Amino acid sequence: MNSIEKIICNFLIAMLFCFTLNAQLTDKESNTYKTKVIQNQEWMIENLKSTKLNNGKKIALAKNSDEWMSYCEKKLPCYCYYNFDEKYKNYGLVYNYFAAHHKDIVPKGWEMPTTDHWSDLVFNNGKFDEATAIKLKDKTTWMKRVEHYNQSGFSSRAYGHLKLCGNFTDNDYKNVSYWRIDTEDEEGGANACSFSINDKTTGNTIAFSYSGNTAGSYIRFCKTLEEPEEDEEETDKD
Repeated sequence: MNSIEKIICNFLIAMLFCFTLNAQLTDKESNTYKTKVIQNQEWMIENLKSTKLNNGKKIALAKNSDEWMSYCEKKLPCYCYYNFDEKYKNYGLVYNYFAAHHKDIVPKGWEMPTTDHWSDLVFNNGKFDEATAIKLKDKTTWMKRVEHYNQSGFSSRAYGHLKLCGNFTDNDYKNVSYWRIDTEDEEGGANACSFSINDKTTGNTIAFSYSGNTAGSYIRFCKTLEEPEEDEEETDKD
């Protein structure tokens, strides 16, 4: 590749970064989701709400805790609404382990976030501390209100998560969890993995969590973007 071609290539990649700032992802049901480029990653900034896999097959709806536990025991993909109440459908859907890890859940060109993806999101905004937790949170759904909320644009919303017993969190603080893929995740979800953000009285926290396959979390897909290459033009030396 000559120098002119290299300049054009880098320009096009840079333009791609700009245009994807306001990009969208569309699922099998034609739901659209806003996405945002954060450093070298592009993330959904809304929770997935698709009731179908990419092959068109429907995901089962669990209408209550008993149905949720039954689907999990049978190792079948399922989803539910927050608190098992359809009025919260705009929150996005809570998926079980078997839906989140199904081979047909992820749209083409996207990924189910791994531990490395979540780590990069954190370190692109700081580190595993209270200040970074605040940068990842939206400005309206958390208990505390501080100046630097959602500086990252990730817009994490305090919509809770489903515990191993099939009930939603009833803590005196707000939280949310998202599914992640990890090498420590045993086959069948005995050590299922998630990424959680909390709003405890002791401060805002971020953590990697481990649980079983009866827990439920939200889903946000991501992708890693190629960064423009630096122009390495050789300079003539006298």
